[in-house]
Amino acid sequence: MSFFATVSCFGQPRGRGGMAVEQYFSKCSSFDAVDRKKYFKNPAPDNFYSGDDANYTFMGKRESYYSWTWGDALFVVLDPYFFTSIKPDTLNGWRWTLGKDQYDWLRNTLETSDARFKFVFCHQLVGGDPLGRGGIEYADKYEWGGKNLDGTTGWSSNRPGWYKPIKELLAENKVTIFFHGHDHFFAKQDKDCLIYQLVPQPSLPNFNGPNQAAEYGYFQGKILPNSGHLRVTVGPLGVLTEYIKVYLPSQETGARHNKDIAASYYIPENYCYDTLFTNTPVLWNADYGRELIYPNPSCGEIKI
Repeated sequence: MSFFATVSCFGQPRGRGGMAVEQYFSKCSSFDAVDRKKYFKNPAPDNFYSGDDANYTFMGKRESYYSWTWGDALFVVLDPYFFTSIKPDTLNGWRWTLGKDQYDWLRNTLETSDARFKFVFCHQLVGGDPLGRGGIEYADKYEWGGKNLDGTTGWSSNRPGWYKPIKELLAENKVTIFFHGHDHFFAKQDKDCLIYQLVPQPSLPNFNGPNQAAEYGYFQGKILPNSGHLRVTVGPLGVLTEYIKVYLPSQETGARHNKDIAASYYIPENYCYDTLFTNTPVLWNADYGRELIYPNPSCGEIKI
């Protein structure tokens, strides 16, 4: 039997977020944290991990945001929910927040790291639409990008005393990839030297196409349907990201097999931060070319 380590990046509240304290009853998020830590341990600050070292009433250390360095790579996991105390709506996207403590910790973690490759994970952008959905189309707004819904500057008035919008903080510290979930399909997008990688859902049985892409506001980038997972390989000169497809035996065909590589892309160290190159191309497995949703046709394809 083989074993592997797993850690969690928190998703929708369902009793977990700060807004749940007001929406349900005062100890709801505390109960969630206590039970979660009992069955699904996450890293807490020690001599290897950094993270939220505050002790919260009824729950102790929450184990919700944390980081560690392994070899040449820094891994940072964020929590966009607990400090979002009021539910966002169409006119109030600034309600989404990391909170000042987590934001300051993120800044310090990035600025003090000498890792050659940096990966940031968050269930969603700290913003997006009222349900937190969306990719780079929302990246200029709210705490993530610093602008209001109408495109005007809103950073200084909505986050007085804070350093910079999150996306600028990530770019300033040369983050390699930002991984986010919530929307459940494969989407690789590029904006301002940062790769936004929406992670696919490995357990979804229907892989005909991500019909929700446009509904969730995805109109740019390379988009593929489920099901599958990502494999990220850190090498001495760069990072290889591969989309590994998942099929049940009954779903396999002569051209499609479980563990097929549907798409891949390679990111050299510093990516476009030190060059004029601003878009890492995706290499497609020809068997999956017709599943490409946007753009169509693709920029090229390769048989892997």
